[in-house]
Amino acid sequence: MTNRSTAETVAIIGAGIGGCYLVAELGIAGFKLRLHDIDDSRLSEIRARGGMEVEREGDGFAAIERVTSDLGSAVDGADVIIVVTGGNTQAAVARSLAPLLRDG
Repeated sequence: MTNRSTAETVAIIGAGIGGCYLVAELGIAGFKLRLHDIDDSRLSEIRARGGMEVEREGDGFAAIERVTSDLGSAVDGADVIIVVTGGNTQAAVARSLAPLLRDG
């Protein structure tokens, strides 16, 4: 991926290994990111640093503009929402997201 001149805002729901991997990939690619998890303790270090260090070819820092356990705040104004949770919680996430979504 290459850096984007006009970054889309991506909300990633779930700060487990999959969500953190997406933060690294999309952050280095230049997307504006938000990260949500229901377990705020998973987010405290990431929030304090303002993102995550990425260690791979072309090391860098994946900045995250909003790190929150508030689902509404995470998705408000996002262009894309990616749910990266376990299969047993996806239905609950979908129910929680439904009233927050708008056309367009």
